[in-house]
This record gives sequence, structure tokens and C-alpha cells, in this order.
Amino acid sequence: MKYTLSGGTVYDFTAESGVPFRVDVYDTSYQLISPIKHNISLGEFIILSGSTLTSTNVEDRVFNVSSVGDNNFESELYVTAYR
Repeated sequence: MKYTLSGGTVYDFTAESGVPFRVDVYDTSYQLISPIKHNISLGEFIILSGSTLTSTNVEDRVFNVSSVGDNNFESELYVTAYR
């Protein structure tokens, strides 16, 4: 499958790899934006993977969903934030 993310980045992936998210990094949090509906709920946990993560320990890559959406219409379907 292929998705074109914001900025014209084309991401080719298989379902086994997981859904690609755009990641915005802030001082104390991360915001992930999905090109498709994510079905992630507030209070759930996710495990991030990717070539730019430096830790090999799963415990260092587990994040609690701290918010869903970003005040835009239906953004709760595509946007999540983690602290």
C-alpha cells in the first residue's frame, strides 16, 4: 500500500508494518497524525517503532494516549498525542 503524507512524502508499506503516522515532536509530548482512521482511544497505550528510535528496550517505547484530536473537525479520528 502507499500513502502520500503531508509535504508530498510517499510512504510505501505493508499492513504487517503498521500504519504510518506523521510525528510532530514538542518539548514534552508527541503528536501522531494518521492518514486513515486510527481507532485509538484515550487511556490506551501504544508501542512506537521506527528507524529513528534509539532505544531497543520496549519499555522506553511505550506511550499512554494523553489526548485524541486537536480541536479540528473530526480530528479525533486521525490525531493522537502522547506525553
